[in-house]
Amino acid sequence: MPQNEARKTKVWMLLLPGSFFLMLLPVIIAAVLYYQRSAERIYEAGTNGAYTSATQLENYLDTASSMLRVTADTVDYMLAKDVPVEGILDYLTVETANQKEQFDENYTGVYGYIRQTYIDGTGWVPPEDYQVMTRDWYHAGKLARGAVTIATPYLDAQTGSMVVSICKQLHDGESVLAADLITGYMQSVVEQSNINGQGYAFVIGRDGTVIAHRDNSLIGDNLFSRPYGVGLMQRVSGSGNDYFEMTLEGEHCVLFVCDVMEQWNVVLVAEKSGLFTEVYSGLVRIFVLFLCVFLLTAFVISRVWRAREKRAQEAPAQAQAENENARAQADAAQVQTEHIQTPVRTDAVPAQSKALPAQAETAVPKTVPSGETAAEEKTVLESVYESVDGMDLPEARKYMVSDELLENTLRAFYEQIQERADEIEQLSAAGDYENYAIQVHALKSSARMIGAKELSELARVLEGYGNILSEKSE
Repeated sequence: MPQNEARKTKVWMLLLPGSFFLMLLPVIIAAVLYYQRSAERIYEAGTNGAYTSATQLENYLDTASSMLRVTADTVDYMLAKDVPVEGILDYLTVETANQKEQFDENYTGVYGYIRQTYIDGTGWVPPEDYQVMTRDWYHAGKLARGAVTIATPYLDAQTGSMVVSICKQLHDGESVLAADLITGYMQSVVEQSNINGQGYAFVIGRDGTVIAHRDNSLIGDNLFSRPYGVGLMQRVSGSGNDYFEMTLEGEHCVLFVCDVMEQWNVVLVAEKSGLFTEVYSGLVRIFVLFLCVFLLTAFVISRVWRAREKRAQEAPAQAQAENENARAQADAAQVQTEHIQTPVRTDAVPAQSKALPAQAETAVPKTVPSGETAAEEKTVLESVYESVDGMDLPEARKYMVSDELLENTLRAFYEQIQERADEIEQLSAAGDYENYAIQVHALKSSARMIGAKELSELARVLEGYGNILSEKSE
């Protein structure tokens, strides 16, 4: 008994961890797939967010560039027609008013260096020491050689706003026309940019100048002056329109970058832990659910195991009780000797069916003994089976736990055979072949249980005929 208990404990110890790991494997696979797909969605949302902001800024600047291009073409035409500088100034004054009305309030006006003279459509007159050729807008326009370009933004000392200059060199090769935009619209685009409510965005020039930022105090600042600035600018310039991860001010962040007119970059920043909060919560829910399912499974297995153990422990006592009951029935039974003479006759079934009662009569002994001792009963039982053709004692013992039970079953079969034969004959005479087949089937099974193989086989044949006739009658 102690060895059996130890063996059972060992099996249980192996079953639990084995079940745990078998259940854990698909959960891990599902968790990995969930994480990968969630991460893909997050990165896709960040990339789309940066692209959307960059597209809004490009459309805004493209509109301003188109307006400046049209104005520059008109001024080129006026220069070709030798219109005096005063006439060009009048045109720029009108255009400044029209474009500010048609564009938006961030548009401040058109100005330029025409025929070695600075003219401004807003009416602003520069101080005497104002040197046009040292200004960024003039240099940017000259370097672009006729293409519309954007000069380095600068911080207006009076308004505190970032100003963007869009400029273009005219056909004479010396004159440059420019228009200024306050970055108010750009700032609004940046302030609205995020990733599912997480993070912030900023616009940065290739020289590190912050053009727009959620933190207004950083506007106009140069990131190269920050401890992380050099590394950040290297990653931004080398990433293209993609994302990367780095640590900013002690926080591990994901940065999504998108180019703006090949001169600026929109950078969308979010802390990775914040982006993946829902993902991590989902993973926790998956594993908590797994643990609950495993614990429930372990509980069910434990209950089944204990029920099995209980049945195994009760089985010997139950078997002993059944044997004692069978022995008591055997002792109380009386020997009855009858002949089974009434055959089952019917004209509706094949001739083989008429042989059934005769087979039953010869298959079952005329006298079933009730010996006084187990040894005598066994000897008589063997003698009975040996004396009757078609009876197989070893076959019968396959279905019986003891010879006592076999003797009781044999006696019960003997007592009921006449009643069964009468019922089968009546069903056949009445043409009720469906129930006829059922009764013959029962006879087949009972005969097999007592080892009357020939009778069982004959009953099987009659069952087949009964089924055929039952189908025809339908």
